[in-house]
Amino acid sequence: MVTRQAELVYLPREIPESNLEASMKTMLLSCVSGIFLFAVLNAMVVSQELTQAQFSQLHSELDPKSETWKTIPWHSDLLSGQRAAVAQKKLIFIWSMDGHPLGCT
Repeated sequence: MVTRQAELVYLPREIPESNLEASMKTMLLSCVSGIFLFAVLNAMVVSQELTQAQFSQLHSELDPKSETWKTIPWHSDLLSGQRAAVAQKKLIFIWSMDGHPLGCT
């Protein structure tokens, strides 16, 4: 019968700074400087006011009348869409989702 003895390993009382600790300090410094930079840039952007000319330009660019997806004759009823697809020999595109339409679930 062979018996084995357990070896005891003693760790020193003071463990030197590891690479993990150094990288954590670097990450913390990066996060703090990023938050500071965000705050400064946000203050610069907020201080600018929107003029009437800029508003009119943005409003005309965001006008949904020019969107081509509105020219498609969409069906909200599956059976009527299926009948129209069979009559026109076209495929059916089904957009199905669960939850809030804006993804706020």
